[in-house]
Amino acid sequence: MPLIGHINASTHPIYDEPWLHNVADRILTYRTVEAASEENVRHIEELELARQKTGQPDREKHLLDYTLLLRQCDASGAPPSYGIRRMPRYRAAPTSMKAVMVTPILLAVLSSVAIYFSIGHLTMLSILRVPTARKRGGCCFQGILWPHKNIEPLANFYTEKRIGFVDSLAWDLVSTSEQPLGDEWTVLPAIMQHIGGKSSKETTLAPISRGDDRGRETMEFQLRVEQA
Repeated sequence: MPLIGHINASTHPIYDEPWLHNVADRILTYRTVEAASEENVRHIEELELARQKTGQPDREKHLLDYTLLLRQCDASGAPPSYGIRRMPRYRAAPTSMKAVMVTPILLAVLSSVAIYFSIGHLTMLSILRVPTARKRGGCCFQGILWPHKNIEPLANFYTEKRIGFVDSLAWDLVSTSEQPLGDEWTVLPAIMQHIGGKSSKETTLAPISRGDDRGRETMEFQLRVEQA
């Protein structure tokens, strides 16, 4: 559910790209985001015009965009799928395995492992992605996951601060809040991919290095090109 960060969405360079409409369940614009008031939209338009004049990234607009997207995601009612899944099949497996001979299974497992790695695990299965507590020093490249209960205090904190980096402000709130918010969560390996060669934290275009966030890449993105 990406948000097109232009008042006139059709002017955004990726808005007409076929892959965007194939990948996204819903494409948000400032005119379709229920969380955006008319006052918000007018202020965003002013910020957009100011950026066009100066050419400098606007941290206030970045934070406002992210706050709107947070509220919209919370309003979607998406279930906390990782917390409500039931796996009776896996819990019952140890009991059913008692009736099976151990030696043939071990031989079959060893043979399967050898075949699996000789073919290549990416050929056989996609990378298993799991929620992981985000470490200090990570970045928004990781794609932070927020439970429903944290959306309101986080969105209010962003609204109060108005200007700042999404990841840095989130860490400030998590580490200083009187009410424990728990860990920040992300999915590893990364499900996010930088698009473009310029970071929002830069004012000039610099070469991408291997240690740069933009130089990190999940191999699976290359496997999904044809599907998109």
